[in-house]
Amino acid sequence: MEAVQAASEALRVDKHKGGGSLSRDGDSFHGEKTESDFEPESVLNYDGDGEDEESDEEESNELQDRFTEEDLNNNKIEYKTGMQEWPDGSSYKGQFAFDLKLGYGEFAWDNGERYVGQFYKDHRHGKGIYFWPDGSKFSGSFYLSHKEGYGTMEFNDGRKFQGLYKADERFGPGIETYPDYTQDVGLWHRSHIIKLCTEIPGYFILSEFPELKVYFDVESSRDYISEDSSTMWDLNEEKDPFFYRFKQLLLNDDSYTLPENMYIYSIDADHLPLTRTFLKEFDFQYFKKRKRLAYEKRWPITNITPFLIRMQKHMYKYRHCQKDVDWDVNFILEGHRNGFGAKGRKESAAELLIVKSAEGDCNRVYEILRDNLAHPDVADVHGFTALAAAAMSCRDDIINLLLDNGADVNKCSDEGLSALSMCIIHYFPAESFQSNIAEQNHSRKEAGEVGDEISTVSPQLSQSEVSQPSPESAENKISSPTTPLSPAPLSSAEKAEGGTDTEAKLSEETENAIGEKSSGTICGVYNYEIKVTAEAMQRGAVVLSHHMLKLPCFPDSEEIVQHEGTIRRMAISITEQKKRLATIKLLLKRGADPNMCSIPMHVLFFAVKAADAKVVKILLEAGAKTDIRLPTRLGGVAPLHIAAALPVEEGIEITELLLHSATNPDVKAEDENDVYRPDRVLKNELTEAPSMMKMFNETGPSKFYYRECNTIPEEGGRTPLHIACERTDDFKNAAEVVHLLLEHSANPNLLWSGHSPLSLAVASGNDQAVAELLGSGADPNLPLSRGVGSALCSVTNPAYEHSRTLADKMALINTLIAGGADMLMPITIGDETRSAVGTVVDYAYFKYYQDKRMMRTPYHALSPSERDLFSARRKLLEFLSERLRETVILKEKQWDKEELRRLKYASTRRQSTAGSGVVLPETDTSRLPFFKYCYQCGRSVGVNLSPCTRCFETYTCSKSCKAKAWNERHKRECMQPVRMRRRSRGAKGKVAPPHRKPKEIKEKKPVLPRHKMEEKKAKLLKEDKWRGKPEKSKGGPEKSSSHADLPYTGNYSFI
Repeated sequence: MEAVQAASEALRVDKHKGGGSLSRDGDSFHGEKTESDFEPESVLNYDGDGEDEESDEEESNELQDRFTEEDLNNNKIEYKTGMQEWPDGSSYKGQFAFDLKLGYGEFAWDNGERYVGQFYKDHRHGKGIYFWPDGSKFSGSFYLSHKEGYGTMEFNDGRKFQGLYKADERFGPGIETYPDYTQDVGLWHRSHIIKLCTEIPGYFILSEFPELKVYFDVESSRDYISEDSSTMWDLNEEKDPFFYRFKQLLLNDDSYTLPENMYIYSIDADHLPLTRTFLKEFDFQYFKKRKRLAYEKRWPITNITPFLIRMQKHMYKYRHCQKDVDWDVNFILEGHRNGFGAKGRKESAAELLIVKSAEGDCNRVYEILRDNLAHPDVADVHGFTALAAAAMSCRDDIINLLLDNGADVNKCSDEGLSALSMCIIHYFPAESFQSNIAEQNHSRKEAGEVGDEISTVSPQLSQSEVSQPSPESAENKISSPTTPLSPAPLSSAEKAEGGTDTEAKLSEETENAIGEKSSGTICGVYNYEIKVTAEAMQRGAVVLSHHMLKLPCFPDSEEIVQHEGTIRRMAISITEQKKRLATIKLLLKRGADPNMCSIPMHVLFFAVKAADAKVVKILLEAGAKTDIRLPTRLGGVAPLHIAAALPVEEGIEITELLLHSATNPDVKAEDENDVYRPDRVLKNELTEAPSMMKMFNETGPSKFYYRECNTIPEEGGRTPLHIACERTDDFKNAAEVVHLLLEHSANPNLLWSGHSPLSLAVASGNDQAVAELLGSGADPNLPLSRGVGSALCSVTNPAYEHSRTLADKMALINTLIAGGADMLMPITIGDETRSAVGTVVDYAYFKYYQDKRMMRTPYHALSPSERDLFSARRKLLEFLSERLRETVILKEKQWDKEELRRLKYASTRRQSTAGSGVVLPETDTSRLPFFKYCYQCGRSVGVNLSPCTRCFETYTCSKSCKAKAWNERHKRECMQPVRMRRRSRGAKGKVAPPHRKPKEIKEKKPVLPRHKMEEKKAKLLKEDKWRGKPEKSKGGPEKSSSHADLPYTGNYSFI
């Protein structure tokens, strides 16, 4: 009994001692002060293990001490000491509370095993020592009757393990020491090391690919371990085939309770549900005396593999208990091997497994795994696993061997890269990425210059290699060793295996063009004094690579590259690419998750950016997600955005594959604040040149003149349809992509940067895309924001005028009108200080008036190209005004002509007598308001409109417009209705017209002589008061007057 009391006193004493608190600053760990309530060495001095117990009566008399504590709910716990025995010979001596083992005590089993330490509610919970009959013992932490936390395990054969445990198994940093003083150091799982503290030469590191650095940010993508408690089970509806609501209820609902007082007769913590309240209570009892600092740095997650995340969370939970071992845990977490003993057999075997996997020694790898000398998932200090080493070397046999022995195909390195991601990065270098407008808003670091022997897109030869070199350069090129070539990216046609047709063509060319050569030479094609085309050499390399793949053992490529010619080097590159593709297929077949890694980006992005439809299909069949995105600083684009922007034919196939994978066709990029590039350029040019056009807050056409658009535009980031319409590289290709998107219900009426897909197609000059959009329900009258206006306005915008000729613009306007575009659709024009509502004609004038160069330079001072542009703009304005006039006339023909004329006349009279004080009878103009515009130029904003004094049906803005309109059309339109009205009124009673006051009947004046009439006529002509018919010229019929064009006040005085 004295032994129990001694152990109780030893466990009760608080030993203040410096401890190691795990923290991270960048990638290094720093220790911080903690306080421990128990030191294992104090219990190790317990010397009552072999003493005989006294009688039960004496023990019952001695165990009468009482003391109290408080639990989690501040309830006082009163302890009693006593003894309990079982029929099988087991016994407990120690403290009790609530009729449960609670406090300090000793439990002995009938098989000779003993536990001395802390209990809580019948569980071994806290610090203690466990003894086995063979002499082994464990001293350390227990949690719910299991070894958990830091502790020391001493074996009877002299071995000793110190490290972190979980549920009776090694789970975290630890050191196993052997009698010969060798040590196995690293992270442990069960009886094997899963991560070493040493580095294996040749490991994969992402810094070797600086061109990919732009696609990821380590700091922004780093996650941290939180204090929030997580469920014990991994509840996932997608992975759990038996997912039920009660699972969430048991684990996450604190209102759930077990039967009352169930813990009295059942302590089965392995099979009963552990609610958060239950775990919180036991955690409080375990950590209540652990000193916690007020501020601790967050722990970053160093490896995203789910298994290693659980291990990191477990280490974080026991970060204040690191002083329970006599070595610094931070050394292992930092990856420092120095300071420990020589490597043990398990650590050496683990290193050998990784090295032999990279070398392709299948027999040695098999022996290590067969003898259970190393774990198949073991990794070096950087997380580089044996599986990744085999995948980098394209050793498919070793990959299968490791996976058959339990290796995790999705295990990642510390950089967040799985074996599949490493293969994809090698298979698709950055030089293979196709340029696309989907990523135009961010700058990407260009890769280094590619060598002259292999191009950046395919392993075809550059022009310098195709040309025949001089004999000296040929000899130097062959004799001097060359740098081994890295596999170059291949096009889809080159990646396919060469067939018999290719071989036949190659054999024909070689027989006809290449002379005889000795079989012993190792020289390349430069030794032949003939010219070999790049196409022929490419086909030759494909055929040679096809034969290389059939060889059971291929020699080292570096030696061949140093001694063989260009065709063989190209063949080696193609062969390596084919082997790499076979490895990728194998990994996917064995369960590799293409969505596991997002560093530097998801693997699907590599295949899409490289326009490899074959690999895209393989990844999609393996379950690759299509709702992934690039970082926000890169626009947040999805794979469908990039596929729609690819300037090659493969882009159409990739777009179709993505759409068939249930991709959202209206996915929006995270670039809603970006500005369309031509608009941005024009805005910069016109920042200091506001429009010279006047505005009087005009309200635009009445609602009776146009059909209101019921579509409410939704503005946001770019959709794939925006990107496809924005393309300027291949209109036919882009139109087919637009057709695919529209077939899959893409919305053509979404806005980005003020533009709809239709306005972008107009701005880019893609008439085929315009036809596709109009045929699929795109609204040409959709109101556009940010000063874009409408689709018709995009035709006249100076920022896009170079994408089409004048004839094409006129044809496009007719196409838009035929597709439903309304010339009378109200358009808001202006700037921050002033605005008005007009039509597309007013929009065009407003934009042209912003051109500082055209407005302030005389016509003769313009350059020839500027003169052509000026003439084209003038003709386009005339065409627009003509279409506007036709639209207004066609609309007004549907109304009562006489009523409309009376409204116009009443409006004119009211305007002319506004300041004279004359009161006119009110006229109801709200029932049929009319639209005032210049009958010649079509403008309605910033001009003073004057009515025709004869018919009051048309308005003009200037003398020049009035003269042109009268001479070109209005003369015959105006005089005939006037005569008809006069004739009709004369027939009814010769009533004077309403716009003229009745003249008093006067006496008839005497007729003047002929010579006096001529003098009076000449006098009136001189004073410009003659109202009669002009004299006809002798040369023929009367011509239209050009008097309005004579005074030049600017380039747009023709208006």
